[in-house]
Amino acid sequence: MVHEAVGTTSIAVSRGTAAVVAGERVVLLTDRDGALWQLERDSGALIGAYPMPRTSEDRKLFMTSSGELWLAAVDGVHALVQGIWEKRPVTPGYERRTVSAFLEESPGVIYVGVRDGIERWQGEEITYF
Repeated sequence: MVHEAVGTTSIAVSRGTAAVVAGERVVLLTDRDGALWQLERDSGALIGAYPMPRTSEDRKLFMTSSGELWLAAVDGVHALVQGIWEKRPVTPGYERRTVSAFLEESPGVIYVGVRDGIERWQGEEITYF
């Protein structure tokens, strides 16, 4: 199955899916083992292959306006940084929630849909609604 993500839309990913990120020259694929493959859209050249964190099958990918790739999962948000998935935010004491959606209002201001509400992330500042 191939999805086209327009702008900073989040897309659901599961084993064996593909996504074309509109406005970017990137294709995202997952293999049967759940690894994420990032390819150059026109040439098909491999940019990178990254094992995804072991979470539930219900995962969503999101590319921020700065080009950072985020993964939403039952154990919170993971960001792909130099080929390694890191949990976000790094704020001490932050309670991890199941994440279901992302929306970027403007560069650096992201709303995160969680099981029991919405969080607004701006840098290290998190507001819960």
